[in-house]
This record gives sequence, structure tokens and C-alpha cells, in this order.
Amino acid sequence: MQEIKFRAWDKVNKLYYHNVQNTYDEMIGDNFQNVLDNEDLVVEQYTGLKDKNGVEIYENDVVMWRDGENIRYAQVALSPDITFLTCDYVFRYGRFAYKDTENHLILMGNIHGNPELLEE
Repeated sequence: MQEIKFRAWDKVNKLYYHNVQNTYDEMIGDNFQNVLDNEDLVVEQYTGLKDKNGVEIYENDVVMWRDGENIRYAQVALSPDITFLTCDYVFRYGRFAYKDTENHLILMGNIHGNPELLEE
């Protein structure tokens, strides 16, 4: 059974909250002066995949893999299944060419901190 986990990107402070529910509870419980608005957070779900180094892959992460002689970079999305969005193609996880996908993916960063990874 896939573990359901979320993280949230804080657009204001430019950092991730990995334990989303506990962070929110702590902020409210401590009566923080500047509780973030919902529009200041981008909530991202864990895909259930790990890269070849065992690192968890979430929505909006950027992954890399070798496709023959080509190296591909893609944004990870859930729409509704796992997809890898490149500049010119959408790879659907269920139809991905590699039987053992996790052994080919390398997590490179995310679209918030590393948008340049997706530039051609």
C-alpha cells in the first residue's frame, strides 16, 4: 500500500515544510503573528516512487534519466496518474519504457528552487 504523504512549498520563505499537518498545527497553536495564507503554500503529494538512490519523489520534483544517448529532464506531476513532463513530451508512468523505473530516475531538484533544469 502506498504511503500518503505531503509537503508544502512556502512561496514567501522559499522553503519546504515536510510534515505539513504538524507544521500547520504548530503555527496555529503558537498563535504565529504571520500565519501564511493558503495562496502562499503549494501542497505537493508523494508519488510513491523513489529515485535510484532511494530519495522520495514528490509532485513538482525534477528528475533525470538516460534515454539511449539522450539525457532527459522532466517535471513530475500527478494528473491523475504519475507523469513526467518534458519540454516536448509527456511520459506516463504506466507506459514508461523502463520496467524498473526507480532504477533509472535521479532526483535533481524541484521546479521552485531549480527551474533552470527544465529549460531546453
